[in-house]
Parts: sequence; structure tokens; C-alpha cells
Amino acid sequence: MIDENLTDDQQAELIKSWWRENGLFLVGGLVLGVGGLFGWQAWQSNSTQKSQEASNAFQELLEASAQQRYNKADELYELITADYAGTPYADSAELEQAASLIKRNDEEQAASVLRRLVSNTGDTSIRNIAKLRLGRVLLQLEDYSAAAKIAAYAKNDAFTAEFADLRGDIAYAQGNIAAARTAYEQALASGGEGFPQAGYVRVKLNDLGAPAPVATE
Repeated sequence: MIDENLTDDQQAELIKSWWRENGLFLVGGLVLGVGGLFGWQAWQSNSTQKSQEASNAFQELLEASAQQRYNKADELYELITADYAGTPYADSAELEQAASLIKRNDEEQAASVLRRLVSNTGDTSIRNIAKLRLGRVLLQLEDYSAAAKIAAYAKNDAFTAEFADLRGDIAYAQGNIAAARTAYEQALASGGEGFPQAGYVRVKLNDLGAPAPVATE
């Protein structure tokens, strides 16, 4: 739980720090693993040699990012998105680059990368993952209006719970506790047993406390 002794600013910074280290890797991860599998398999079967080259480059990108060799990671990102544009590897390189930029505290550039991916990808799952991550970045930037537009997700599918969770965080950041509670409850209700962030959402919901009693005359 969040320490009640921390000031609002300290709590906000703690949440931002946690998301820099963990959040962008959690958002959409399960859906990407399942939904993106078919796109990867189809592309690989059509172009075995090219897919192997792209795979090698992407693996190098992951290693460079993990080792904080960001100049090398940037070079590989440019290579993959140029030479393998329109492939699952290029889409994944965009996601990895955005996560890398977050680690470097460059949220503005990360938002730019994610916006481009949302506009250009032909994969619906990747687009929704990019939207979720973009919403998180905009929340860090305190651009609540833009973040709320992204979080206004009306579909009932594998992403519904994650968008509801995002709406809860946006509402909480704006001090709207009632809206945050409603959104977190929606996330838990729609996510079911398979919602990977369910435990963390419950913690956030519990930290809101009990609803205010309804005034009576």
C-alpha cells in the first residue's frame, strides 16, 4: 500500500518511479503474447531469411536496452523500423524504444514514438497496447485531458480491464476519488481471473478507503 505519511507530491513521484521501472512492461504484455503470436508466425513463414535477420536485430536491441547501451539501441531501432517496416519486429521495436526512452526520463519523445505506432501499425492488439502505454506516458506528463481521451475505451474485450485501470489512475491523479473507485471496480469486474494486474488494482482500490456516506436529511 501507499504510505499514508508521504505527501501528495511524494506519492505521485513514487507512482511515476514505479511505472518507469515496471508499468510499461506490464501493460498489454499478456495480450501481446497471445494476440501477437499469429501475426509473427504468419510473417515468419512467408520470409524465413528476412525474419531471422529481423529477429537477430531485435534481440540485439533488447540486449542493448537492458545493458543501457542506448546509442546502440537507438541505431538498432532505426535499422529495424527502416528495413523491416510493416512487420511485427518493427512494431515491437517501437514499443521497446518507447520503454527505453521512459527509462531515460524522455517522456515527450516516448509519447511521440507511441503516437506514431498507434497511427501506423496494422495490428489491432499492438495498437491497443501502444494506446495504453501512451496513456500512461501522458499521465506522467500530467496531460490528463489527452490521457482521458485515450482511456475512453468502450469495447468489451481483452483490453477492457486495462483501459479501466488507466481511467482510474487518471481520475485519482486529478483528485476525483469517486471516479477512480468506479474505474478500478470496472477493471476488476471486466478483467476476471485472468487479469494480471488484478492484485495491484485491488491495492489501489483499498487505498481509496470506504465510499463517502450518502447525505440524508
